[in-house]
Amino acid sequence: MGLFGTGLQRICAVVAAPSAVEMARLVRAALPQTRTLELRLDWLTSDSERAQFLAWLSKYKPPSATLVAKLDSVAKPGAIPKLACLRLLAKCFPKCEEA
Repeated sequence: MGLFGTGLQRICAVVAAPSAVEMARLVRAALPQTRTLELRLDWLTSDSERAQFLAWLSKYKPPSATLVAKLDSVAKPGAIPKLACLRLLAKCFPKCEEA
């Protein structure tokens, strides 16, 4: 397999949902199709939903998956501040890096 996979494995699936339960369902549905997932954490409706999803993800730890956490750079009403989300990611994933 090439550096970026072959066939459908080359596709990056976008995972975006308002609840942690739905995000987890979408992650499980996407992984048989591709190993690269873009996690839209800014779509989750609250800090508690983000914490719940990241706690699930830190336990689930999809094998050999590349996960890209995405935060919208445009502030929306009720959106989690970027710094708070980065702290939450670092707590769940100590080796997490900001790009």
